Amino acid sequence: MIIDVRPAGAFDQGRIPGSINIPLDRLTINIRRIKDMKRPIIICCTHGTDCEKAMRILRSEGIKDLISGGNWEKLLKKL
Repeated sequence: MIIDVRPAGAFDQGRIPGSINIPLDRLTINIRRIKDMKRPIIICCTHGTDCEKAMRILRSEGIKDLISGGNWEKLLKKL
């Protein structure tokens, strides 16, 4: 599962097909939803710095199977 933590407006302008958008400032209110995914999660954003912030938040909530995908456009080229 790929979670894009960019703001909704940026996500609407371009995204990785099949990814979902949960902006960084909305991660904590979506913890149950994320935990219910029960699969590895790749986090992507604009530059990579928000990925690290998101991973710290998710790890603090007990979510361990995380991968930092960094910039969403670079990640898209790798997929």
